Amino acid sequence: MTEPRKVDLVGVGLNATDTLIPLAGYPARGSKVEYNTRTVLPGGQAATTVVACQTWGLATRYVGKLGEDEAAQLHRDAFNRAGVDARIVTVSGAHSLQNLIMVDEGERTVLCQRDEQMVLQPEELRREWIVTARALHLDGRDTAAATLAARWAREAGIPVVADLDEIYPGVEELIENIDYLIVSRDFPCRLMADRNLDSALQCMQLRYGCRLTAATLGEDGVLAWDGRQMLRRRLNRRRRHLPRRLHLWIAARVAPGAPARLLVRRRRRQLHVFRRTRRHPHYRDD
Repeated sequence: MTEPRKVDLVGVGLNATDTLIPLAGYPARGSKVEYNTRTVLPGGQAATTVVACQTWGLATRYVGKLGEDEAAQLHRDAFNRAGVDARIVTVSGAHSLQNLIMVDEGERTVLCQRDEQMVLQPEELRREWIVTARALHLDGRDTAAATLAARWAREAGIPVVADLDEIYPGVEELIENIDYLIVSRDFPCRLMADRNLDSALQCMQLRYGCRLTAATLGEDGVLAWDGRQMLRRRLNRRRRHLPRRLHLWIAARVAPGAPARLLVRRRRRQLHVFRRTRRHPHYRDD
């Protein structure tokens, strides 16, 4: 395997092959619903974010796990086309993860596959994959590996961004190593046992020492706490996008796990998460 080159962003975490099924409405329990089309595309939270950033002009690396099947080849081809430096751990004879996504009236329901064989393990990581990047992005699904990667990044003075939507076992140890924490709407309240989202975000930032904690709210935009002020941004109803400074931060959370091709179409020119990360006191621009 070739030695890793310097990149702007390394993403560690989930990939999955997404099967999108558009529906006129969400099916009732016990019903039988017809659909006209289905689309199979590479997706997954970390993989999608990496491909989006590569398309927006950053040099990126992806670290994750694939099986030996057509889905794995689909991902490898997508990474190659985009120019992503893909560091893949291959599980011999295994099937790559698959998701079924039902889309109705702009909302989506995701059926996620879980296979313990496809969990990225800490011992499968290489430190040089992480510390040769200027920023680290995590989705936290493979929590133990993500925690190790975050520690390596912290030791090397590399800012860490996380996009979390589930309270995985061990996630609190991971959050202690996160600088910019972006989570789903109900995550802060569940984690902090606080019904008020504003105070839950503040408590989360104080307890774990993050530079910023934010919750994405779907069409309601985003709510963020930076230790000094609460930032509220709503979607522009006419243009259907967020203010520019927050756009890329939120893209992966508005449609987490969406196929990379769909996410990239949201906005091709926004690099604000990276530009803001560059203001991190330990960011290295060499």
